[in-house]
Amino acid sequence: MNAFEINKIVGAVLATALIASVISVAGNILVPEGGSGGGKHEPVAATTGHGGSTATGTGGATAAAKPETPLANLLAEGSAEAGAKATRKCTACHSLNKGGANKIGPNLYGIVGRAKGAHPGYSYSAGMKGAGGTWSYADLYKFLKKPSALVKGTKMSFRIGKPKARADLLLHLRTLSDSPVPLPKPAPVKTGGDKEKKAEAPKETPTPAEAPKKDAMPATGAALAAGDAARGAKLAGTKCKACHSLKAGGPNKIGPNLHGVVGRARASIEGFRYSKAMKAKGGTWSAEELNIFLANPGKFVKGTKMTFKIRKPDQRADIIAYLKSLK
Repeated sequence: MNAFEINKIVGAVLATALIASVISVAGNILVPEGGSGGGKHEPVAATTGHGGSTATGTGGATAAAKPETPLANLLAEGSAEAGAKATRKCTACHSLNKGGANKIGPNLYGIVGRAKGAHPGYSYSAGMKGAGGTWSYADLYKFLKKPSALVKGTKMSFRIGKPKARADLLLHLRTLSDSPVPLPKPAPVKTGGDKEKKAEAPKETPTPAEAPKKDAMPATGAALAAGDAARGAKLAGTKCKACHSLKAGGPNKIGPNLHGVVGRARASIEGFRYSKAMKAKGGTWSAEELNIFLANPGKFVKGTKMTFKIRKPDQRADIIAYLKSLK
């Protein structure tokens, strides 16, 4: 074999090796190491219009919607005082005091339990006139969330979205009445599995270990029902008689006569010089509002002459039970 033939053989071998090398490199470029996309290269997420699925799966599972708290439970846990503050949103269109004038909307005194579209002197929409029935807690709760969903064609457009805010407002509206409508009974609350427990009523008498440092504000709902008039009579003798008379026809003292105060119009005792703040407050003394007032008078009626506080909820409940008996 001559040198020329040997050179041809060597050249062929080198060419073959070069071609194999090129094919290997090209293959690694076109197909990542490990096969068809399952190796070291991370997949690129393919987003969808819902923002949840990817090219490698359907995305995370949607969290289950939290069950809505029953209205009765919200009312049992709510705050009439917070609702009173929220009425600032209402007074632009409604008056709240007994006998108050209709404005853009009708007077709201006594609204809970009142027939729909029936307040004297107000021009209701055809939808409200035809709604029928009375304003229950449930209907007011739905109406405040989206008025037109309950009464088509209503003039009302203002909404309150948060369930707690609506419940608090209803608790205050309940106090604007000569005979407040009883609150619905809270429903049992599921706590997991098949176990159920009744919704706990707000704590009225904190234990010494958990007693708040600040004034204990009253709870709502059934709290006052536990009041004992006999105990309240004794408490009133030590806490109220120094400034108030409690007998029918008794004289005014530092404070006005308290006989018949529950259900009485505020600042209405003849001959007593009320503060301007009390005169301007309007409305009547419901048991619930007396509870708030006795806990912190200056917070409920800014500018009132009353400064004495009864911090213990059970004592307030007993005194109010006694005052309710003075008719």
